[in-house]
Amino acid sequence: QHAMKILLVAQTFTPQKEGGAELVARRAAEFLSQEHDLRVLSLRPKSDHFEHGCHGPEYVDRLPYLGSYLPTVEKNPMGPLTRMSWHLANAYGGVSEVDLRDYLTNLAPDLIYAHNATAFLPQLGRLAHRYAIPVVLHVHDYSLACPKTSMFRKGNNCTRQCVDCRLLTQQWQRAVNRSVTDVIAVSRFVRDRLQDLGVLPNARWHVVHNVEDTVSLDAFRAQRNSQYGFTFGYLGALTPNKGISLLIDAFLKLPKKGARLVIGGTGRNDYVNILKEKTKHHQVDWLGHVDPNAVYAQADVMIIPSLWHEPQALVVTEALSRGMAVIASDRGGNTEVLKKYARSALFDPDNPEMLASAMDSAMRNRGSARAVGTDLQKAPSTPSAYFDRIQRILDTAAISQD
Repeated sequence: QHAMKILLVAQTFTPQKEGGAELVARRAAEFLSQEHDLRVLSLRPKSDHFEHGCHGPEYVDRLPYLGSYLPTVEKNPMGPLTRMSWHLANAYGGVSEVDLRDYLTNLAPDLIYAHNATAFLPQLGRLAHRYAIPVVLHVHDYSLACPKTSMFRKGNNCTRQCVDCRLLTQQWQRAVNRSVTDVIAVSRFVRDRLQDLGVLPNARWHVVHNVEDTVSLDAFRAQRNSQYGFTFGYLGALTPNKGISLLIDAFLKLPKKGARLVIGGTGRNDYVNILKEKTKHHQVDWLGHVDPNAVYAQADVMIIPSLWHEPQALVVTEALSRGMAVIASDRGGNTEVLKKYARSALFDPDNPEMLASAMDSAMRNRGSARAVGTDLQKAPSTPSAYFDRIQRILDTAAISQD
């Protein structure tokens, strides 16, 4: 290992709101900045200038985004035509190629490490190839094949690329094919699906499951709020593909005074208001955008009811590292981690009764549902091992370009 000048590229970066991918990118930046000369390149609205000290850590730079809305974790309400025009503009690049060229030539990085960076493509791919800068892509979703990132449409998982997705992503794929040396996928499921679609056929692919950062069990136990009865928890976006409606329906089938449900996350107001109306006479607490521990400290069991093939949700390893039981759908990369744990249960979301049954069973066995620390010895990995693996991949990419 030797010190390098690394440019980490991410569409949004703290203090902008974080989803799982953004959190992983921030932790990676914090780790890499200890050993390397690190810069982070992110986006800002073209009409907005960040005040000094408000743009994040001192190693963060931002280029103006040319589109009407930043591609953030918060989905902006758009009509179909506006959405299509936004995606079309983004497909041809969300940043000025001149600005990006000037930035790269001034910085002259040894390596580019990109997380959720499609807004910088295809300019980033073309310029990295021109200046012979190796690129490592950390893939958290299906964005290289689907601009919506989910490969989920009209209530169903896509089995192949839609025509519009193929058109919108071909510029990105063409540009990065010549510059990306390595791809890090968060699950085997994501790797296999993208490879089956012909994405980056010449790159080296690696699977590195997400892990939780260091957890202070003493602090977590102190936060645990036992004043409530048995509690189910949900943490994530409040969107149809996440299965939140399925969870609500299953919860409403349980004995009315048997349990409560606490929900952390945000979504479109019209959709969320419909869900809130259904639960207004039940023990459901809507927390909005909160620190994850606000949910973990109350819940006995975490529910991950995804309808889409979720790549690998950070909530899986966050819950397991706290010794919590998990009930999840049997889709996507989450199963690769959960199948190893006796106190996790998988259900088929096409059979909604299975979720209600699993939740009812958890209530009846509440004594074993939570045992904080029980699974720590079997955690999927540790932060140090995780970042050592990332470091080795980056080293290999840099060496192969020399």
